[in-house]
Amino acid sequence: MSSILKVNTLTGVSTAGSIAVTGEGNSTTTNLQQGLAKATGNVNQTSTQAILTSFNVSTLTDVAVSESKLTFTNNMGDADFSYAFGTRENNSANGEQYLTTKSANANTTSTVSAHSAGFNATLEDVASASMTVFGDLA
Repeated sequence: MSSILKVNTLTGVSTAGSIAVTGEGNSTTTNLQQGLAKATGNVNQTSTQAILTSFNVSTLTDVAVSESKLTFTNNMGDADFSYAFGTRENNSANGEQYLTTKSANANTTSTVSAHSAGFNATLEDVASASMTVFGDLA
Protein backbone atom coordinates (compact mmCIF):
# COMPACT_ATOMS: atom_id res chain seq x y z
CA MET A 1 0.00 0.00 0.00
CA SER A 2 1.46 3.38 -0.95
CA SER A 3 0.96 6.69 0.81
CA ILE A 4 1.37 10.31 -0.19
CA LEU A 5 2.51 12.87 2.35
CA LYS A 6 1.97 16.50 1.37
CA VAL A 7 3.53 19.14 3.63
CA ASN A 8 5.18 22.53 3.28
CA THR A 9 7.49 22.24 6.29
CA LEU A 10 9.24 19.39 8.08
CA THR A 11 10.35 20.01 11.66
CA GLY A 12 12.00 17.60 14.07
CA VAL A 13 10.14 16.83 17.31
CA SER A 14 13.03 16.93 19.81
CA THR A 15 15.20 19.34 17.77
CA ALA A 16 13.49 21.54 15.19
CA GLY A 17 16.38 21.42 12.69
CA SER A 18 17.13 17.71 12.96
CA ILE A 19 15.23 14.89 11.25
CA ALA A 20 16.53 11.31 11.23
CA VAL A 21 15.76 9.17 8.18
CA THR A 22 15.92 5.39 8.49
CA GLY A 23 18.24 3.87 5.91
CA GLU A 24 17.98 0.74 3.82
CA GLY A 25 17.61 -2.42 5.90
CA ASN A 26 16.18 -0.43 8.84
CA SER A 27 19.49 -0.68 10.71
CA THR A 28 20.92 2.83 10.38
CA THR A 29 19.69 6.42 10.38
CA THR A 30 20.92 9.46 8.50
CA ASN A 31 20.41 13.09 9.46
CA LEU A 32 18.34 14.54 6.60
CA GLN A 33 19.93 18.01 6.75
CA GLN A 34 23.48 16.62 6.62
CA GLY A 35 22.76 14.79 3.38
CA LEU A 36 21.41 17.75 1.43
CA ALA A 37 23.42 19.99 -0.87
CA LYS A 38 23.60 23.46 0.68
CA ALA A 39 24.65 25.33 -2.48
CA THR A 40 25.21 24.54 -6.13
CA GLY A 41 26.12 26.48 -9.24
CA ASN A 42 26.79 25.62 -12.85
CA VAL A 43 28.89 28.29 -14.58
CA ASN A 44 29.68 28.94 -18.24
CA GLN A 45 33.23 30.34 -18.12
CA THR A 46 33.54 31.04 -21.85
CA SER A 47 33.31 34.65 -23.06
CA THR A 48 31.57 36.55 -20.24
CA GLN A 49 31.10 34.18 -17.31
CA ALA A 50 27.45 33.43 -16.52
CA ILE A 51 25.52 31.29 -14.04
CA LEU A 52 23.57 28.63 -15.94
CA THR A 53 21.72 27.38 -12.86
CA SER A 54 22.18 27.80 -9.11
CA PHE A 55 20.81 27.29 -5.62
CA ASN A 56 21.85 29.43 -2.60
CA VAL A 57 24.18 31.49 -4.82
CA SER A 58 23.94 35.29 -4.85
CA THR A 59 26.81 36.29 -7.16
CA LEU A 60 29.44 34.99 -9.57
CA THR A 61 32.90 36.55 -9.78
CA ASP A 62 35.12 36.03 -12.82
CA VAL A 63 38.42 35.90 -10.89
CA ALA A 64 40.72 35.17 -13.84
CA VAL A 65 41.02 32.98 -16.93
CA SER A 66 39.46 29.64 -15.99
CA GLU A 67 38.63 30.72 -12.41
CA SER A 68 35.17 31.29 -10.97
CA LYS A 69 34.01 32.24 -7.48
CA LEU A 70 30.46 31.74 -6.20
CA THR A 71 29.18 33.75 -3.23
CA PHE A 72 26.51 32.08 -1.11
CA THR A 73 23.19 33.70 -0.29
CA ASN A 74 23.29 31.95 3.12
CA ASN A 75 26.79 31.36 4.54
CA MET A 76 28.24 28.03 5.59
CA GLY A 77 28.96 27.38 9.27
CA ASP A 78 32.71 27.10 8.60
CA ALA A 79 35.14 27.06 5.68
CA ASP A 80 35.83 23.31 6.02
CA PHE A 81 32.75 22.24 4.07
CA SER A 82 32.81 19.40 1.56
CA TYR A 83 32.42 20.09 -2.14
CA ALA A 84 32.17 18.26 -5.43
CA PHE A 85 33.27 19.76 -8.74
CA GLY A 86 32.69 18.61 -12.29
CA THR A 87 33.05 19.90 -15.82
CA ARG A 88 31.77 19.08 -19.26
CA GLU A 89 34.44 18.66 -21.91
CA ASN A 90 34.80 21.68 -24.15
CA ASN A 91 36.51 19.94 -27.12
CA SER A 92 39.77 21.24 -25.76
CA ALA A 93 42.99 21.14 -27.74
CA ASN A 94 44.64 20.55 -24.35
CA GLY A 95 42.98 17.21 -23.67
CA GLU A 96 40.18 16.48 -21.25
CA GLN A 97 39.49 19.11 -18.62
CA TYR A 98 39.22 19.10 -14.86
CA LEU A 99 37.93 21.49 -12.21
CA THR A 100 39.67 21.93 -8.86
CA THR A 101 40.28 24.42 -6.06
CA LYS A 102 43.18 26.81 -6.11
CA SER A 103 44.99 27.25 -2.80
CA ALA A 104 45.59 30.96 -3.42
CA ASN A 105 41.82 31.49 -3.31
CA ALA A 106 40.79 29.20 -0.48
CA ASN A 107 37.11 28.65 0.20
CA THR A 108 35.52 30.79 2.93
CA THR A 109 32.24 30.59 4.85
CA SER A 110 30.70 32.78 2.12
CA THR A 111 32.42 31.57 -1.08
CA VAL A 112 33.61 28.58 -3.07
CA SER A 113 36.16 28.95 -5.88
CA ALA A 114 37.28 26.66 -8.67
CA HIS A 115 39.52 26.81 -11.69
CA SER A 116 39.56 24.65 -14.80
CA ALA A 117 42.40 23.34 -16.89
CA GLY A 118 43.26 20.76 -19.48
CA PHE A 119 45.09 17.66 -18.24
CA ASN A 120 48.33 19.18 -19.51
CA ALA A 121 47.73 21.93 -16.85
CA THR A 122 46.91 24.64 -19.42
CA LEU A 123 44.33 26.96 -17.84
CA GLU A 124 41.23 27.38 -19.99
CA ASP A 125 37.58 28.31 -19.65
CA VAL A 126 34.94 25.59 -19.86
CA ALA A 127 31.31 25.69 -20.97
CA SER A 128 30.08 24.01 -17.79
CA ALA A 129 31.85 24.29 -14.43
CA SER A 130 29.64 22.68 -11.78
CA MET A 131 30.23 23.27 -8.04
CA THR A 132 28.16 21.66 -5.26
CA VAL A 133 28.67 22.30 -1.53
CA PHE A 134 27.75 20.11 1.46
CA GLY A 135 27.98 20.87 5.20
CA ASP A 136 26.30 22.98 7.87
CA LEU A 137 24.83 26.38 7.15
CA ALA A 138 25.62 29.17 9.62
